[in-house]
Amino acid sequence: MKEELKQLKEIASNLRVLYVEDNPHTREATVGLFQNFFETLFIASDGEEALEMFQTKKVDLIFTDICIPCLNGIELIKRIREEDGAIPIVVLSAYNDSKYLVEAISLNVDGYIIKPINLTKFLAILKKTVLKYRLAKQEQETSLLYKRLGESTKFASAIQHSLIPPQKSFASFFKEFFTIWQPRDIVGGDFYFFTKIDSTRALLMVIDCTGHGVHGAFLTMLCEVIYRQIVGKISSRNFDELEPSDILNEFNRALIEVFYARSSNAIEGKGFDAQVLLISKKEETIKFCGAKNPLFYIKNNTLHKIEGDPCSVGYNVDKNFKFSSKSIKMTKNIQIYLATDGFWDQLGGAKKLPFGKKRFLGMIEEHHQMPMDAQRQIYLDTLKHYQEKSGFTRVDDVTFIGITL
Repeated sequence: MKEELKQLKEIASNLRVLYVEDNPHTREATVGLFQNFFETLFIASDGEEALEMFQTKKVDLIFTDICIPCLNGIELIKRIREEDGAIPIVVLSAYNDSKYLVEAISLNVDGYIIKPINLTKFLAILKKTVLKYRLAKQEQETSLLYKRLGESTKFASAIQHSLIPPQKSFASFFKEFFTIWQPRDIVGGDFYFFTKIDSTRALLMVIDCTGHGVHGAFLTMLCEVIYRQIVGKISSRNFDELEPSDILNEFNRALIEVFYARSSNAIEGKGFDAQVLLISKKEETIKFCGAKNPLFYIKNNTLHKIEGDPCSVGYNVDKNFKFSSKSIKMTKNIQIYLATDGFWDQLGGAKKLPFGKKRFLGMIEEHHQMPMDAQRQIYLDTLKHYQEKSGFTRVDDVTFIGITL
């Protein structure tokens, strides 16, 4: 009991309390009791004074008599309830009149104590009102937290969208193309980079970072910084000597350094799967390197697949691991497809199973002769229909890019 009373005093001491009583002797005795619990106490001797204090003092809890001058207790409570329907109010009265009690209950008061105040009754009601105050405060804080989090996430989403390569940069290099980038949440862990070195050479990279939402998005931001550092070292003179594996090796080294080598508190499981393309129209070559994720391409109306290395970048791999590069001879109208696993991992359909890579590749084979814009719409509609058919929500970020050279 002593421990419970101590905790109650600790909590109540932070409350800003308004006490309304016109009788000076009763007021003096009750203030002595209240000062054992509340550090901030505002005292009013009539209803109008009490209303003004309520409106100006940021009060957390109110104790009021019924029979007070200028504005009686019931009218005071009505006026307060018009402005604040939740603030805890306790009635203190010498009258055990059912009329007052019914009116007080109808105004949603939190307690009715007959004077002189019984300590046990007072403690019971104080415990109830303090709990109500704490719950309301926690609800306000949670609401504010969600609001701030929502605002921050929307701002992060705006930043992430601004970093997505503009469509005009693709249009200036590729014969045809489409891009699909759909984060599962407001922000996501999928991202893609595109850098046009000159009119005949370009770098395209798709990454699928671990996690979704905010932590996935932060990892994409870190990758953006590393990517810019790598691209800054590339010039048209050394591009033809560069391998896509060099880029993933550099990412791997940098991420391991950031997450594992600098601190004893290593951040486990942080990295990404990826595809990297170095395209040279001049040399008529497409160089590819993948971290788990493969490359799909249509050549001579036949679908081909090049597997990536069986390791992700940045985790579960030694920093000295060397990714490997493969090369494709460019032909007229060759079509390249890069995708993260969010498309074929989506749950849905009548049997509520993953969409599947076989079905995904079947779509490419069936529709590759159509214009890229038309293909994009078919892929979007198909995925949406498959997802909605079972009522499942999106389970992963989706990135899917198609290009024609």
